Amino acid sequence: MKRRQNNGRRYQIVREFVKNIRDDTTRMVCFLYIKGYKDGEIRRTLRIGKPCLKQIKDQLAFDLLKAGIQNTEQPISAQERRSESEPEYCPAENVSDSA
Repeated sequence: MKRRQNNGRRYQIVREFVKNIRDDTTRMVCFLYIKGYKDGEIRRTLRIGKPCLKQIKDQLAFDLLKAGIQNTEQPISAQERRSESEPEYCPAENVSDSA
């Protein structure tokens, strides 16, 4: 049985992680999620499409896992993955954190 991750430690990891994000769009997505915005509100505010937001969220999830944050959400179902359309241009694509 896995131990639950301490919330204080999670906050510390996330603060460090967000502080080191170099891409403005990705940083704004994090900021808006922290402020409680929903996906649709974030897309309208940043003027990005669903595929672009999904790409940013996937990259953030991957990077947070690498940073040590344990995933608390359920994985995406195969049906949801199949219903996605072709990715569109996203300003945050191919962004490396070693800039």
